[in-house]
Amino acid sequence: METRAARAGLVCWTLLVIRDLLFLKKLRYSELAASSETIPTNILADRLRRLAAVRSAEGYMAAVRKSGDGYLLIENHCPICAAARACQGFCRSELELFQNVLGEDIEVERVEHVLAGGRRCAYSIRQAAVAARRR
Repeated sequence: METRAARAGLVCWTLLVIRDLLFLKKLRYSELAASSETIPTNILADRLRRLAAVRSAEGYMAAVRKSGDGYLLIENHCPICAAARACQGFCRSELELFQNVLGEDIEVERVEHVLAGGRRCAYSIRQAAVAARRR
């Protein structure tokens, strides 16, 4: 007999698979993440611009802005908002995806979230060494 929790888990998993299939994120992001570049500031800025372009093509209306000692990746629209409300795994997977694409020496932190009442989703992105000095 299927429980409500098991059914909800299956629905979330199915939505994540459908999302990857529809938008081919795994392929696109893996190509970006697999590039052999190191991440000096100018390359980080370039990667963020390319990431924003991919996100915009997917309907997120993304932009990158310089912010203090780092950058803000801003998503002004969420084409999966209804699905994300039903399954928080979407938002977690995006944060993990950004971290994987940008590398372990980069800190990615969500600073604004539509599902938490924000008007958009925004991510603070900076070199891990810079982030550690700010604490």
